[in-house]
Amino acid sequence: GAGANGSNFNDGVSLLGITLGNSQTTNITLEGLAGPFGASTRAINLQENVLIGNQSSAATIQLLGNSFAYNNSVVATQGAISILSTSTSFSTAFSNTSLSLTGSPSSITIGRLNNTADITISNSLTAAGPITIIGGVLTVGGVITSSNTGDVLFKSNLTNTSTASSLYSNAQILKTGGQRSKVVMQSL
Repeated sequence: GAGANGSNFNDGVSLLGITLGNSQTTNITLEGLAGPFGASTRAINLQENVLIGNQSSAATIQLLGNSFAYNNSVVATQGAISILSTSTSFSTAFSNTSLSLTGSPSSITIGRLNNTADITISNSLTAAGPITIIGGVLTVGGVITSSNTGDVLFKSNLTNTSTASSLYSNAQILKTGGQRSKVVMQSL
């Protein structure tokens, strides 16, 4: 939903200290549109101790918005997790510093095909399949693990950057199971 004047920082979707979903949940989609007022406005704001999904569920979970804020929150499923913009690109940089993706999801996707907003992966990501991270400057500090068949793709869409590189990784990238798959780091 869209934030309205006078709402909590004018966020589109704002959750505080709740659990959304259980082991029987099928799919969860949160789509937010940030309101026009305030520098702290986010399309989706998981304010504190929010749990979306359940580690025993195979639900597909989608978080759709152009800007996100997280504080000590978790997305848990054995199904697919997608964190995507509602337009071509996130409007602000994305970081998973205070967001954990757990439950051994079947896949993780962060960023649409033409996303140019910076992405920082500081917490570890583990999926039982493909992992796709697409953005501007990509900074990977957490361990990335794919434990089953599926490619791991890090793609930077920056074509002209003043930084020395658009892909930074000081983390382990592990492929621990499944059929032959690719690990690709691509910069335009």
